[in-house]
Amino acid sequence: MTRINTNVQSLRALRNVGKANNLLSTSLQRLSTGLKINSGKDNPSGLIASETLGLQVTTIEQSIKNSNRANNVISTADSALGEIGGLLNQVRGLVQEGLNTGALSDTEIDANQQQIDAALSAINRISANTTFAGDKLIDGSKAFTTSKTVADAAKLSDYQINEAIFGTASSIDISAQVTAAAQKGELRYSGGALSSASTLQVAGARGSQVVFLGSGSSVANIRDAINGVSDVTGVEASVISSAPGELTVSNATAGSAFVGNTQAAEATLTTAGT
Repeated sequence: MTRINTNVQSLRALRNVGKANNLLSTSLQRLSTGLKINSGKDNPSGLIASETLGLQVTTIEQSIKNSNRANNVISTADSALGEIGGLLNQVRGLVQEGLNTGALSDTEIDANQQQIDAALSAINRISANTTFAGDKLIDGSKAFTTSKTVADAAKLSDYQINEAIFGTASSIDISAQVTAAAQKGELRYSGGALSSASTLQVAGARGSQVVFLGSGSSVANIRDAINGVSDVTGVEASVISSAPGELTVSNATAGSAFVGNTQAAEATLTTAGT
């Protein structure tokens, strides 16, 4: 009895179909991904080179993004500095004009002074509010990056570095000797309510700002006006509880505080501290 155990022609046909199916799958994968090398079996050495080039491309693309972001930061700061430069030129022109006292009346000189005060307030406002992604750019906070130890933090609450020489080092250690505790600048107002309109220039550790007060403004109104610009000036005001008609004006942090009256008024501010 004869048996047929194999069918050579069918096996050959099945093998050829399998090869064709594998080639078709590879072609479809390359068409869908757009890549000639999709796995290590396609080309091991080529895959290694491809991955290396891919890492380099990713690094270059991120470097380009970083450069674009840095360019945006510089553009933001440059625009703000351009506005400040224009305001400073305006102030210089007004100061030069004010020197001509023989041809200008007192009213014109006062108007120029108010314009100068407004320009200076605008400069402080621009420097305090120019930010990029929440970081302030031109208020001086990015001058130096500093850190202190836990032991020093308990002794030194605040400090400012205006200039440092690094040489070839990326960082340097500094030592500070505290001879006396810093004091807050403080002023006291005891004039009561205003009988006429007045303009005050408030200046502190953060900057200066001009506030306008109408006739009849109470001590509480003066306090609210000064506190309304405390985020720009760093100056805070409070009514003295033992003397409701008096007002204390002080710097929020250590440093000097100044409140000047740019228009005539019967009230005066006297220095109560340094």
